[in-house]
Amino acid sequence: MALTLALHLRCPVLMDETLGRKVAAGHGIPVIGSAGILLAAKERKFITEIAPILVAWRSWGYFLAPTLLDAVLSRAGERW
Repeated sequence: MALTLALHLRCPVLMDETLGRKVAAGHGIPVIGSAGILLAAKERKFITEIAPILVAWRSWGYFLAPTLLDAVLSRAGERW
């Protein structure tokens, strides 16, 4: 449903799931993930740190690849 709507509205979709990202890419739908939302929020000064949020997410069982986490924190100027 989200992909159909994004395609219809010609807008990006928020998605972290690998299969969903592949399907979106196949239809030319831009995708932004949760980590991208955090980076945008920090850049716009809505939040001051990303790392504590990622730590909380991990404690709740949310998985993000270690390489992605390192890249996001590096881009945000943060460390674990």
